[in-house]
Amino acid sequence: MRAGWRHEFLDQDYTTNGRFAAGLATPFAVTSEGPGRDTAELGAGLTVLLSDALNLTVNYDAQLGGDYLSHNLTALVNFRW
Repeated sequence: MRAGWRHEFLDQDYTTNGRFAAGLATPFAVTSEGPGRDTAELGAGLTVLLSDALNLTVNYDAQLGGDYLSHNLTALVNFRW
């Protein structure tokens, strides 16, 4: 289990620049708000040893802040030979 807190000191928005694949159009920028100044980070993970050479790991992480909610699920299969 994991828990943490993150504070954004600069409170910056995020800008992404893009252009369509054909390359004929003018480049454009999309600005989005950051996740907020304060977010809680929570997570949990589980590893199952299936044999001496094989294990399975699953992790879940979440960020929670003001109007922001992010989920992340990862799975890992590790085989040693």
